[in-house]
Amino acid sequence: GGGTHRCLVFGLPGNPVSSMVCADLFVRPALRRLQGIDPAILPPIMARLSHPYLMQGDRPTYHPARLVFEESEVRVEIVDWIGSSDLRSTVSANGTVFLPAGERQYQAGELLPFHSWEGSRLP
Repeated sequence: GGGTHRCLVFGLPGNPVSSMVCADLFVRPALRRLQGIDPAILPPIMARLSHPYLMQGDRPTYHPARLVFEESEVRVEIVDWIGSSDLRSTVSANGTVFLPAGERQYQAGELLPFHSWEGSRLP
């Protein structure tokens, strides 16, 4: 004990979906930087919402979603989800959409930023 070794510790939320999102947003870029790899994450894909969605929340949310092909274009479909402990619903997602805090009715066809989980395995 008592050495001067440095050790990074990443504190993640307890709920599984929150942990997964935070690992993708914060831990992966940090590990990439430590390996000397560009830590930049891919920019979001702007995709049109396939169905109306009512956002009800007092904080920004990375909501599980999936890209789908609909009418010859890529659209984003928000997954039915009851919160950050809902791993069962999240397995049908292939990424997240970022939704700012506040109640808002999103209309089908609106552009939303989709963050893909494809290729996001650590590091």
